[in-house]
Amino acid sequence: GTSRRCANRWRTNDCARMTRGARRIGLLGGTFDPIHVGHLDAAEAARRALALDEILVIPAHDPPHRDGEPHASSFHRFAMICLAIENRPDYRACDIELRRQGPSYTALTLRDLHAAGWQASQLYFILGADAFAEIATWYEYPAILESCRFAVVGRPHHRAQLGPWRGSCTGAYAGAARPRGRLDSPRGGRNRSGVVQPDSCAARRGPAGSAFASAGAA
Repeated sequence: GTSRRCANRWRTNDCARMTRGARRIGLLGGTFDPIHVGHLDAAEAARRALALDEILVIPAHDPPHRDGEPHASSFHRFAMICLAIENRPDYRACDIELRRQGPSYTALTLRDLHAAGWQASQLYFILGADAFAEIATWYEYPAILESCRFAVVGRPHHRAQLGPWRGSCTGAYAGAARPRGRLDSPRGGRNRSGVVQPDSCAARRGPAGSAFASAGAA
């Protein structure tokens, strides 16, 4: 299958090697129907801001916050991820949610990673400010806030609202990245989809194991 041929595939038993030392792993989850440069720009903003050692790109089997079935099959969505990251040595395609039946809740994925040997302090879940604004609706909230750190990346025209965390996260901020119309692709082609360009990055840590990444405030 495609997952066997994916050079950048991540396997659960890799944690025995990777947890030696203070490894920082970014988790980029989503439907990825399809994956696009905007997803990878957000991950790259968090990777640079938080000095992450590796990014796991995790396609959802059954996305709980999306109405209807994805247009592409799980097989093809995973294959598209493999193609998108093949020239990014710090990125890995991870099928941990594709192999699990039922809704692809982030809390369950984090629980599986903890069981495989990862500590909450090593895991940074990357998401947009708009998604973070809905975190109170997530499965196993608020316990999920203790299961990892959150790298919140702002998007154009969507300034992050930290809501109830603002008072306790002194100085924590997730800025909007500056938009750019085109970006050179890793293969030297041109992408015309409209992407975000992280100009500068900074990060601060929240009290509940959360991290907020600022990606070039516009």
